[in-house]
Amino acid sequence: MIAAKILRAERTSFMRCLLVVIASVAAETIASNLVDNELIAGLIAIAFTGLCISLILGAKYLQSIVIAVLSIGVQLGLAILLAGLFGGVVRFGT
Repeated sequence: MIAAKILRAERTSFMRCLLVVIASVAAETIASNLVDNELIAGLIAIAFTGLCISLILGAKYLQSIVIAVLSIGVQLGLAILLAGLFGGVVRFGT
């Protein structure tokens, strides 16, 4: 939502940005299930997420690609942070 406002997308309401996040996660999941190579799957996910952002938020496609890269970076950063916080708490095996 912040990246969309900074890059001046036309429609930046909370519900639209939430829909973009859901579409981004769906794009990442579908791309990783269809393609074995992680790099190609990531590029497909970024391209499809950019398309979704341009349709939902009304941004230009290049703006949408930048928003997609930023949102995926935030998702990965939060995943790493949560794994670091709870990595020692959850024990698997013995």
